[in-house]
Amino acid sequence: MDVPTLILAIPAYDRYGRKATVLVGFFGGLVCMLGMIVGDLKDLESLLRASAFLGKSLVELAFATLFVYSPELFPTALRSGGTGKGSLAARMGGIAAPFVLRGHQLPGLFALSGVTLAAALGVLIYVPETLNKAMPT
Repeated sequence: MDVPTLILAIPAYDRYGRKATVLVGFFGGLVCMLGMIVGDLKDLESLLRASAFLGKSLVELAFATLFVYSPELFPTALRSGGTGKGSLAARMGGIAAPFVLRGHQLPGLFALSGVTLAAALGVLIYVPETLNKAMPT
């Protein structure tokens, strides 16, 4: 599902803006995370799978957009360092992902991932939109 999501990311962030695309991806991922918690509690395997599939696609949409969005936020002198630190944080999240996917065996990991997405949404509200704007120098 990654390839269609990545193909859809480009027209999405060019038409609706980088910030809106990341917000939709993170918020949708958070809603799907809640669906995974409900599906796990009620033993609804189809809801659990659908939530995981859609949530992964939405977070992938946000992740792909962040590779364009984050360098546009930093001034030229800080751009490579800021982008590198953001990429490092993303890789640390990738290392943690297999443990979150075993959330039904380790209680609280779905909730921790949901809190992380909610925190990212809270911070993103204050970040400016960069679509059709000059990059800071």
